Amino acid sequence: MESGQSHVTIAACTDIHADVRFMRKFEKLVNENNPDVVVCCGDLTIFEQHLSRVLKWISGLHKNVLVIHGNHETEDMMNKLCKNYGVRFLHGKSVCINGVTFCGWGGGGFSMIDREFDRAFSKISFSSQTVLVTHAPPHGTTLDNLGRNWGYVGNKSLTAFVKSHSAIRLVLCGHIHENFGKHDKIGTTAILNPGPAGKIIKL
Repeated sequence: MESGQSHVTIAACTDIHADVRFMRKFEKLVNENNPDVVVCCGDLTIFEQHLSRVLKWISGLHKNVLVIHGNHETEDMMNKLCKNYGVRFLHGKSVCINGVTFCGWGGGGFSMIDREFDRAFSKISFSSQTVLVTHAPPHGTTLDNLGRNWGYVGNKSLTAFVKSHSAIRLVLCGHIHENFGKHDKIGTTAILNPGPAGKIIKL
């Protein structure tokens, strides 16, 4: 990181699916590293079972908790329950923490083109350091590659958007369980699937 840029430590996870084993591992990671922000890239549950319990848990990990919904949660239910537990629902929104802009886009995971995403983010201004939080992975990377039989299954809208916005330093995403923990780059933008046990990222 160049001198004068903002510093932020992120604890990120995805696709916990209300699994207590992963919740304990991620909580341990947060407690040991004292991050500036906690991020979850969706699929906190299996079709919203125990969603209130998981949101209550994640809200207690840190004062800055940002979540989006995955393909196992609906936007409306996640938005409603996040308000109940003081968690920031980042879908279609942005927030600045320690000089870093976090933008979120949840849901999906199976669509290769997302016109709503293009429209929503055309209205958001980015800082010189931006983290994009999505559930679906961008298309054409190691994070969306399912091998010879399936190939690349990620979202082409995300890839095009990242390529056209150099301010995006990092994309955090999930959805593809086979690629937990994998990382790649689109140009100079780092991309990471942090997995359910989580990862620490320092910008």
